[in-house]
Amino acid sequence: MATFFSHVIDLEKQLLTDSLTNAHNRHYLERLFNDYRKEDRGFQSICYLDFDHFIQVNHSYGHEVGDQIMIQAASRLKILLRGYGKVVRLEQDEFILLFDKISDLEFIKLLDVIIDSMAEPHLVGNEPLTLTFSIGVVRNAGSYDTFQEVLTQADSVMAVAKKRGKNNYVIDEVMDEVDEALH
Repeated sequence: MATFFSHVIDLEKQLLTDSLTNAHNRHYLERLFNDYRKEDRGFQSICYLDFDHFIQVNHSYGHEVGDQIMIQAASRLKILLRGYGKVVRLEQDEFILLFDKISDLEFIKLLDVIIDSMAEPHLVGNEPLTLTFSIGVVRNAGSYDTFQEVLTQADSVMAVAKKRGKNNYVIDEVMDEVDEALH
């Protein structure tokens, strides 16, 4: 009987974890969002991270190098978010960061630390590769009715960050004034 439950727990972990990076995956994110909705609470913030021009890494260096960078990126993000939030690998070169409770000022500072840390070269073999990424931030993410709505909004905000020059973040309308005051 204990073996059966052990297998069930292993299967559930596999279902909710990205096999490459060992970060949470989209299934985990959707389940967590729906559980929060049932409890009538939500995430304070969701950040949608997308590497800029990552397809060029795969084309120039191969998918194995791209995979190594994704593993390093997930590891960096998990370290940075420890105690603040959760890291989810959504797909390919996209990550979602989830935050429950963090002050506005702490949040802005943490976003700046994430930008700086992720701009540090990723080592692949002996070769350092420097990559940039863009982040779309949705504050008050719990106010959305569906998982897809909040992801769509975060993706749209991230697209604005890319248009503004990449390697930065854009915060939806709730935080625009704080963002401008600190930058």
